[in-house]
Amino acid sequence: MESRKKYSAEENRQYIEKWCARRERAPLEVERKLRSRGMDSDEAECFIEGLKERGFIDIDRFARAFTRDKYRFNKWGIKKIEAALRRLHIPYQYIEAAREDIDADEYLENLRTLQAAKLMRLDDESAWHRNGKVLKYLYDRGYTAEDIARIGGEEPH
Repeated sequence: MESRKKYSAEENRQYIEKWCARRERAPLEVERKLRSRGMDSDEAECFIEGLKERGFIDIDRFARAFTRDKYRFNKWGIKKIEAALRRLHIPYQYIEAAREDIDADEYLENLRTLQAAKLMRLDDESAWHRNGKVLKYLYDRGYTAEDIARIGGEEPH
């Protein structure tokens, strides 16, 4: 069995504070990192509480930043964003708050852009097959049927 190096509390504190300062982190990510550095669950939990008190970890700030980045840069739909946040054990109240920060116009524009790009990549198939593939692609990206229906009657740009 491979043994991991056990770092001192001070080494972990310095490393994790620097790591958290680079970008927003979910508490689960920090716990996993601490455990990979040889810290047990109870120690990690106390350590994370200290990071929260000192402002290195903020669940609301993380959820909002994660949501903003995923819909702006990755063009994810709300369902995929929510699923990713749930996998990181973010409480529902923070997911809802982050969801409210999404700009509806930009969100629909992302959807239109994805739809148009996917249509351009498809071979000459029947319209029925093309539409099915586009719908599946948009669903996989996390867009809801309601979102897709909103742009359904529009011609892609």
